[in-house]
Amino acid sequence: MSLDIPLKVVICDENNITGTALRDRLSQHPAVLSVDYADSIAAAQQRLRADEINTIFIDPLAPDLKTTSEFIFSVRESLPEIVFVLYMEVSTAEAKRKDFYQGKRRRFSHYYKLDKAVPMPSFPEEVESVVRACQADLSWRLSRESLKRLAEQEREETDEPRKSADELKASVELIVARVSAAR
Repeated sequence: MSLDIPLKVVICDENNITGTALRDRLSQHPAVLSVDYADSIAAAQQRLRADEINTIFIDPLAPDLKTTSEFIFSVRESLPEIVFVLYMEVSTAEAKRKDFYQGKRRRFSHYYKLDKAVPMPSFPEEVESVVRACQADLSWRLSRESLKRLAEQEREETDEPRKSADELKASVELIVARVSAAR
């Protein structure tokens, strides 16, 4: 079940007030195994190298949109199993909509968002909603990544460089059966 997946979080936010508020809230959440705060992209990169992070909350508008976007897309490419949450003032992003969603950043429209401007009484509910969304996303990603790992293991165990269509179908069915049995 997706709700059983613990989150290992890094918050990347130059604003110490909003970053600390989110860290404090996530630290209290039972689904959050660990939460670390990074006040820069460089600090977030260090955390990624040091820990097995599966969720990143980041303000794409700070320090600047281009630098942060490059960081997000490089992580997505090298570690596709990590879930990103755009932790920003949504109204600021919407005011800059044409630039904010330009090029590859069109994908940002599909990212989870947590609005920094949400009123404090509603903040716990918003965090809860985003945590559940991240867990559901991770359950899907981890299943997909597990399938890829199993397929790679299957390939390594087989000496044959190429298989026929029937053999590939049988291998995929075996992998799916293994994943289903593991759940």
